[in-house]
Amino acid sequence: MRTDTEYLRGLADNENLPSLMRDTLRTAAAEIETLRADWVRMEWLADRENTIGNVQLPTMCVMNNMHSLRGAIDEAMRLDPAIWAEIGGADAGETFNAV
Repeated sequence: MRTDTEYLRGLADNENLPSLMRDTLRTAAAEIETLRADWVRMEWLADRENTIGNVQLPTMCVMNNMHSLRGAIDEAMRLDPAIWAEIGGADAGETFNAV
């Protein structure tokens, strides 16, 4: 079964469509994927059981991803909670308020 983004990309491969429509379909598929990834990020941040990330991000994640808040959030999401607790969590370094 094809996903909606695969379907849109398949339509975009139809050379009988005008190029503007094909570009729009590709852009729409990419935007849907970005929005889904953002939804996962926000759900992760909103989870009350989440002990790694909240409105603050670990400095190391921000410093490693100065180009992208999304990248900083992604890196924080990959941190192992057990290791984070072992090194002292937020006490292991300063934190950066993500406003």
